[in-house]
Amino acid sequence: MTNIKTIAFIICAASIILAAIFGGLFFFLQYSITMQEVPVYAPTNTPVPTTIFETYEPLPLEPAPTPVPTLAPVITYTVVPNLSNVWVNERNMQFNTYNINGAIYFRLDDLAYALKGTDKQFSISKNELAIMLTIGQPSAYAGLDRQIENIEKIATQEVLTLLFESMEMYESKEISLVSYQIEGHYYFRIREIADIIGFRVAWIGTISTIIIDTTIDYQPSEPIFKREPLPEHIIELIAGRTFRHDAPFDYCYLTYLTITHVDFHGVSRIGHMIVADAIGDEVLEIFQEIYAARFPIYRMRLIDFYGANDYLSMAENNSHAFNFRYIAGTRIISRHGLGRAIDINPIQNPYIRGNTVWPYAGRAYLDRSYARPGMVIRGDVVYRAFTSRGWIWGGNWTLPRDYHHFERRG
Repeated sequence: MTNIKTIAFIICAASIILAAIFGGLFFFLQYSITMQEVPVYAPTNTPVPTTIFETYEPLPLEPAPTPVPTLAPVITYTVVPNLSNVWVNERNMQFNTYNINGAIYFRLDDLAYALKGTDKQFSISKNELAIMLTIGQPSAYAGLDRQIENIEKIATQEVLTLLFESMEMYESKEISLVSYQIEGHYYFRIREIADIIGFRVAWIGTISTIIIDTTIDYQPSEPIFKREPLPEHIIELIAGRTFRHDAPFDYCYLTYLTITHVDFHGVSRIGHMIVADAIGDEVLEIFQEIYAARFPIYRMRLIDFYGANDYLSMAENNSHAFNFRYIAGTRIISRHGLGRAIDINPIQNPYIRGNTVWPYAGRAYLDRSYARPGMVIRGDVVYRAFTSRGWIWGGNWTLPRDYHHFERRG
């Protein structure tokens, strides 16, 4: 009996102990689950802790990695200077220039020197941020004598900021241009500077000459019609070009004309021609009548600016007179060679011989019944101004028809 009671007591005690153990375990698990469901607010850059015992102090932000700069490749060229003839408004000088990728690059100081005394002159000043060009202010640069240097040099490409200011305007213009540094001097593409400042530039490859014309936008306040003996700089220009060594006369046979004409926009422009001295006054009278009628002439420049090449001059729609030459296949001097022929607007008034049309752009003006600005038509003001003084018009010829040509015989 005693043994049965003892066993019962042991079983009862064991049950109580197991109940306590299982109850405590259940309470612990329930408590843990409840605590884990409590929302935890941690900084967004800090990972959410996995237990309630972790510390929630925000972790320090790691510095962003310093970007490694990407350097643009340095572009260089090996170049050789060219000693170029430069004509500025019919004034001759020489400078070293460089032909880089088919474009002519001019030292900025040299260009400022070349334009000194014109209405496009400029001075140069520099600071850490830009090169400043003051339009209208003469350059202090005295220029240097240039000699041929067949020495290879390194040209390093740089993009520089140029600040253009005018003495007559308050606004400035800031432009970035590609330049090349050669031996510490900056060279710019001359055509880009010309477009910004506003002058005309042309390259005549046949004579390796750069032509700069700052009068392209010049508008005279009063019309000018004058004649004079050939100036010294004009003699230098035409010698060996339109005035050949085999010409049977001297420079005094010719006269230099300054003529005001109206362009295709109705704006007065200044042009120049060389004709025989004997007809100089007559030619001025002709162009005074043409100007009074506001008949447009596209361009009027000495053909020497086109290497004395008729085809180049015609393609530029240039009106001109003297150009010494013989009639093809003969020793007879042409009327142009005698300074007694004048061509007017070759594109609007082309030369026609069979299927040949010069210049090519003149094909648009083959229909002479459709009169357009610049065309010479029988009976119009240009026709009357010339023919009333005994000039012959090539438009009356049968073969060829030379609508731009007038010549004076006798």
